[in-house]
This record gives sequence, C-alpha cells and structure tokens, in this order.
Amino acid sequence: MKKKVSIGMCLVLSLGLIYGCSSLDQTKEGMSPGTSVSMEEPEKFQVYPLGNGMHRILITNRFEEKNIESPDALYFYNEQYESHFLIIEEKKSEAWGSLSLEEYLSLSKESVSSRLEQVEESWEEALSSKPNQKEYYIRGSLEGKSITYAVEVIETEEEYVEMILWSFTENIEENKEYYEDLLRSFEKVNVASENSKGEMDEPEL
Repeated sequence: MKKKVSIGMCLVLSLGLIYGCSSLDQTKEGMSPGTSVSMEEPEKFQVYPLGNGMHRILITNRFEEKNIESPDALYFYNEQYESHFLIIEEKKSEAWGSLSLEEYLSLSKESVSSRLEQVEESWEEALSSKPNQKEYYIRGSLEGKSITYAVEVIETEEEYVEMILWSFTENIEENKEYYEDLLRSFEKVNVASENSKGEMDEPEL
C-alpha cells in the first residue's frame, strides 16, 4: 500500500455551485490512486431524490452520500480513491433562463478553474448524440498535487444539472472509462417517492 496525501475537501457555496477547497494536509494508508475501480467493485444503478424528482446514476457503493442539507444537490465521497462527486440542479430563474448552454458552460469552467492554483490543461469531450449535454475536463495543480475536474452539464426545459467529479489526476486517468459512465449515466426516472433510494435493475449503458 502506498501512502498518499488526502484531498480533505470542505464544501464552499459560490454562484450557486458547491465545490471543494482542499486542506491537502493529512496522510493515511490507502489504495494507490491508480488502482482500477472496476477491478475492485462493479458499479450499479442507484436512485436518489434531487429537486422535485428522482434520478438514477451508475455508481459503486464505495461512494458514500454525505449530507449537505440542500434538496437541489447530492454529494458523494469515495474515501479509498479520494474521489468527490457532486450533482447540482439549478432551476432556470429569469437570470439562468437567459443563458444559453454554451454561456452556462463558460461560467462553469471559470468557477472550476478558480478552485485550482494553476490550470495546466482544459478540454471537452464530444457528445454528438446528446446536443443538450456537455462534458469537459480541467487539469491543474493545488498545493503541489495534480488534480483533475471532470464535469458534465445538462440543459433541460426547466433546469441546468451539473455533475462535478474531482480527484488526483492519476486516479481520473486510470479509471477514465468508469468515471465517464458515471457522469453520462445521470437521468430522471419515474419512481414512487416512498422508494426514495435504492438499487435498480437496469440494462447496461
């Protein structure tokens, strides 16, 4: 087992978006950030309440949901892989509704970039079959460590949904296919409110 520096994140509210600010000051025994997620535990579709609806995501049980006391946000933390995953739903108020998806995406990139001390690379992944969905990555440094943010932005008729994943760059690169599936799996489902959480038997993506 390698020792690794912890990305202990505290939640910060900025422009309606919650992000992590790192303490990066603890060490502990744990799995190497480059270990493959899929080799350790298969992902499953799970259902969670967000805003006024129910949504499903393809996620492993290593991600533990954390309480952030917001009905319009979900936050998960994978301690073993030092991975953070945040989902935010923002209703299209008069201000947000006046923004195009590209304009909202630009604001998202600006906010994410501000969380890093230095941005080293930024790029988008083409999602030709999903015109109302954008995916981008920003890699940079924070207190001497290489961190990568992977972000998915979805526009619907009533809201913008933003999924933000961040971790050590080595972990993101080693488990790229899994994290892509996680980001792209989000969708609204028809589930009775009393069954607010739980696993779903769904076909693979």
